[in-house]
Amino acid sequence: LAETVAAAGDVQHALHLLDEVAVTISTSKTLFCEPELHRLRGEFILAGNRGSPKALDLIRRAADLAREMGAQALELRAMLSLALATQGAERAASLERLGRLYGQMAEGFGTADMISAARLLTGQNTDA
Repeated sequence: LAETVAAAGDVQHALHLLDEVAVTISTSKTLFCEPELHRLRGEFILAGNRGSPKALDLIRRAADLAREMGAQALELRAMLSLALATQGAERAASLERLGRLYGQMAEGFGTADMISAARLLTGQNTDA
């Protein structure tokens, strides 16, 4: 729902929805979606403020947390977001980590995230 609201242009409401989810998971101790909440919050902030250090930190946190959890799909999604949002040396480092992660994946190659990662890694997607 938050992604749809953000796509419709109401980023503040989308961020509010994520805050509500964060409260729910913190009280239920269900942390599996925490990396995705950080990534989405970062993406939404970037939509209104390209290059925001706070947004990039949230996406980095999402990737690191997903890695700690062993959630490769969530880490891949966060690294894809980070690679698309950064430039220069940080983009190169993000692409390197994304490539290593992509190479470790054993399934899911038909998913949108994996297709996007493959395109980015082969230079077919140069959005920055």
